[in-house]
Amino acid sequence: MSAQEEDVKLRVRSKLEGDHVKLWLPPFATSPQHSSQQPVLAAATSPTSPTAPTSPTQSLQDLASEYAKQLNVSEQLVLTALQDLQQHSIERSKANERFKETGVAALRVTIPVQINGLKCVNVDMKLNALGSELIDVVAGQLAIQVVRLKLIHKGKVIKHNESLSSQSVKNGSQMLSIILAGTPESMRENSDLYIEMQNAKHDAELLSEDSYGSNYMQLEDQSGNALNIPAKEKKALMVAIALHERGRTALKAENYSLALVVLLEADRHFSECNADILKLVDNYALLNLDIAWCYLCLQSITHIPDAEARLTVCENNFHRSYGPNLERLIALKGSSGNEKGLFMRLHLLQAVVFYHQNKRAEAKDILQRAERELNSLKIDELSLCQLVEIGYSPSEARMGLRACGGDVQAATGFIENLQQQRVESRKRAKEDEASRLLGHCDDGKQFISMPFVKMLVNMGYSKVSAVLALKKSNNNVSNAVQFIQDQPELLNVADLPLSMTLTENFEIDDSELQKLLDIGFDSSVAVEALKQTFNNFSNAVDLLSNSGGLLTSLGASVMQSTSSLGNSFSELDEKRKKKKKEMKAAYKRLSEGIDTKDDDYLDLDLKQEEVFLEQYKKFLE
Repeated sequence: MSAQEEDVKLRVRSKLEGDHVKLWLPPFATSPQHSSQQPVLAAATSPTSPTAPTSPTQSLQDLASEYAKQLNVSEQLVLTALQDLQQHSIERSKANERFKETGVAALRVTIPVQINGLKCVNVDMKLNALGSELIDVVAGQLAIQVVRLKLIHKGKVIKHNESLSSQSVKNGSQMLSIILAGTPESMRENSDLYIEMQNAKHDAELLSEDSYGSNYMQLEDQSGNALNIPAKEKKALMVAIALHERGRTALKAENYSLALVVLLEADRHFSECNADILKLVDNYALLNLDIAWCYLCLQSITHIPDAEARLTVCENNFHRSYGPNLERLIALKGSSGNEKGLFMRLHLLQAVVFYHQNKRAEAKDILQRAERELNSLKIDELSLCQLVEIGYSPSEARMGLRACGGDVQAATGFIENLQQQRVESRKRAKEDEASRLLGHCDDGKQFISMPFVKMLVNMGYSKVSAVLALKKSNNNVSNAVQFIQDQPELLNVADLPLSMTLTENFEIDDSELQKLLDIGFDSSVAVEALKQTFNNFSNAVDLLSNSGGLLTSLGASVMQSTSSLGNSFSELDEKRKKKKKEMKAAYKRLSEGIDTKDDDYLDLDLKQEEVFLEQYKKFLE
């Protein structure tokens, strides 16, 4: 069906609803339609297109003539739309009667295709059937492997092992069929991605644990403040964010089918969190925007209601974070140029939703707004090339020019400032991460301060003693010194954070080690002393001298007063090392799958947005 035919059909449907016209009854149909008395199978498929309607009645032709004048379009186009809608109404009426008599529901599955946009498969099936049965039928009708097929209903992926009724499927329900690519390479890629999805869930759950004060992952709100939330919801958020990033990777590659499946999986995990928590992070707003964008790219008009709901969530979150007119954003960053790209995509999608709801005035108004925003975000290619030639990446150049209204000189200053801010931000993040890895103090409100640890080490105390004393004293350096000197028995090695195994790896400075060897210390104790003093020769000498040269393991100064732990010491250390190894591996896997480039989600080239904008402008002419 052409774009013009689809537009006429949409407008005719709206007229029929407004005039309360029932096309399946006389005088528009030749006679009342009744359900077939033929037995119906539990699962059957009907042709992918409706049967050709009979010759139109005079009343239907008269209605076509009247609507053609009112809509100012071709009478033949209107008649074709009326016949198509009539046939659909008749089939739906029959399906409703049959459902009442037999319990067999009529389901409609749309499949995005490259040519002609969409095609449909109609399936008759009882609602107590499992999702896997429906998937088998549709896959058979499409002659594809079951593993390549995903069905989306009301923004959820149909589950194999649950009944259709338990997944809110009803008689007349419409679904979107996602067919994953079938080449050996893409099948392998998709398989790898699903395995990766499962690994991401496991890794995120592991890293969200606070055992041993590991704190490998920390959630923050839009202001950078740490979020302290229940463990279960923290796990769900970690998994959701990790899956969202993987979905965005597929989105960038324009693999919308795969992206939608992954993004909906992320949405499932987000839904496990309290609504108040979701208001604190931007990720959920961006996820809803990404899912709605997938619907548009896949031409899934069926999901207009879900898209509308998701765009509302997104808009409310954006207004809360940035201000209705971006005033909070401008106050924070001094510019709103790049975030405007997100608003432009949001407004474009809202216009599309209005159009398909036949709210043409609203659609035209917000589409014009989106067009103004798009035009303001366009970048002069010569200016872009100029910035790239002097060493900036295309992404940096785009963002700089948008932030500065296309001024090349101002964009250069903006990029330089942004780069410096990122360096400082990473430095602070590294310092904060070092403290987080040490875990919380006993008050549970603050992390053990790494700067204070270094201060105590420079005073001649061991790293282990410093960490344990600061934990006990809630970062009070004076009290920490008193603990180490007067009450070392209160410092328990079992309280060490997971990030510090008792025999943790540490790169020894060979020159400092040689100095210790030259003055007569044994190699093993010299190595341990340098570990505890961060390769500080003087402090290492003091530590060894104070211990009488008997320092044999990291934390020995504490162990001297906690000898009762001797038997369990090695077991504790092995447990720490094993857990630390698992978490480091999980962190590495998870971070490799996430694009860590700052503000990457803001770097939109807007080319596809412009294509859709022009398409819907023509629809609304």
